[in-house]
Amino acid sequence: MDGALIAQLGTPDMKLPIRYALFYPDRRPAEQNKLELSMLSSLTFEEPQWDSFTGLSLALKAGKEGGSMPTVYNAANEKAVSLFLEGKITFLQIPEIIESCMEQHKKIEAPDVDQILAAEQETYEYIRQHY
Repeated sequence: MDGALIAQLGTPDMKLPIRYALFYPDRRPAEQNKLELSMLSSLTFEEPQWDSFTGLSLALKAGKEGGSMPTVYNAANEKAVSLFLEGKITFLQIPEIIESCMEQHKKIEAPDVDQILAAEQETYEYIRQHY
């Protein structure tokens, strides 16, 4: 509203987001992985290269579509990265798999927990059958 920006900065791991999810709305202290701003020489911000970072474009699309689509994106990304780390697919196949999963999924507008878990399992099964 006033033009100010508020940033949440942290180390590049999932511990903080998981902590937020588990204890929301409370915030719990974290002893490890604290970001030391004095150790950074600079922060640089650039417009994302949407054509080069297909996964980022797909994440934005899933977020905008909402409903069960973010669950499908997350499950497909998780499984595709796992397949890559196991040497079963190439790095560039990760966004291809995510996109394929999103295209075949019939979005649920306001999923409940059971529907979210089912969408996750359906995505895993789709990948298992096709990759």
